[in-house]
Amino acid sequence: MNHQFGEKPKKMSEASQRLGEEVADLIFAAVCLLNSQGLDLQSELEEVVMKCAHRDRSRFKSDEGIGS
Repeated sequence: MNHQFGEKPKKMSEASQRLGEEVADLIFAAVCLLNSQGLDLQSELEEVVMKCAHRDRSRFKSDEGIGS
């Protein structure tokens, strides 16, 4: 990812990587960590979504739409 978005140049011997693949690796690792700790991904994700929705409830004006 640093090759695409950072300053580190890719070595000729390194395989190209896709952003989607990198994100999928992160999600897989997070799921494995949650499972190993006996945590429920759905519950944790719902809590975070509610927290962000509450925190950002007045961040944008209601009349602002996509492309405005």
